Amino acid sequence: MNPKRFLLPALMASPLLLALAPLADGLNFNPAKGSSLSKNTEINMSFELGDMTVVVDGQDMSGQIPADASGNMDMTMGWTDKYVDLKDGKPLELIRTYDEMSGSMEMNGGGESDSNDIPDFDALSGKTIRFTWNEEKKEYDVAFHECEGEEKLLKTQQIDMDYRMMLPTAEVAVGDKWEVPTDFVRQILDGIKNGDMGEDGAAMQAILQDELFPQLERMLENFKTSCEYKGRRDEDGVDAGVIAVSIEGKGDLDLKSMIESLVEEQMKNMGQEIEFSIGKATLAMNMKGKGEVLWDIKSGHVLSADQTADFTINVGFDASIDAGGQSHSVEAEIEVPGKFSQTMTLKK
Repeated sequence: MNPKRFLLPALMASPLLLALAPLADGLNFNPAKGSSLSKNTEINMSFELGDMTVVVDGQDMSGQIPADASGNMDMTMGWTDKYVDLKDGKPLELIRTYDEMSGSMEMNGGGESDSNDIPDFDALSGKTIRFTWNEEKKEYDVAFHECEGEEKLLKTQQIDMDYRMMLPTAEVAVGDKWEVPTDFVRQILDGIKNGDMGEDGAAMQAILQDELFPQLERMLENFKTSCEYKGRRDEDGVDAGVIAVSIEGKGDLDLKSMIESLVEEQMKNMGQEIEFSIGKATLAMNMKGKGEVLWDIKSGHVLSADQTADFTINVGFDASIDAGGQSHSVEAEIEVPGKFSQTMTLKK
């Protein structure tokens, strides 16, 4: 057997094989030190009533609830991040200035509409925050920078508003897939948990910490965010890596114990004694969505992002109350379908 008979065709075919092989791209976070990026995010969530049954004291009261009941929430936020220092794709010092923030909530039903601003949503508008990596604690020190503000607002801050969590851990070729670590979602939950409800709400916050948040953490294990690399495309003259995002999950919460604790706390504050019994209080959520993240390959930062999702919330409730010698009961099964969308763009 002459090995050259096989070696020569292989050598001749090797350039073709290399040309056919998928090329790997690096999607890395590496903005230049001292550079700044200004971003704008718009978030919308809308919902309406679906199938519903509400029975009060044995009578079907479903018809008393407006069939056109719906709600809509809009939030807009603009901010500028200055990357003072970085190392190996990790910000060591970042200064964030919130340029503008606005949020509103609208409720509709029975031909009427009521719209209000979301309380304190713009509390950080015009404020600057500094994130400094603390190597000893393995976490960021967060403080107001050249301004003053309420310390409780710092507890909800997360440094990653760059979509770094969506990046793969190695170079990728077209068609490669990976999952976003659930640590990112838990960071968002931690931000909510760390919110300060003030002295008046301390007891309520403790109940939420003990009864609600542990269940939310377990439920998050059923929600997955997956990414797929679609390759490159020219986006207004920028060489952009395209990441397709899919979100899917479902889970449920048992709110019986939490509501009982909240009612007990409320009655104690009011100095009243009411017999309140809950047979069932559940909330189930099903969500499916998709999105796209464009990554500036050369400059090493996000270019734009958008996500949309459909969700359905099902509430089941069964309770009775005895107050002032009168007894009442409520049974309800309510379906709430809705939509969520979020877009992020760079300001030019």
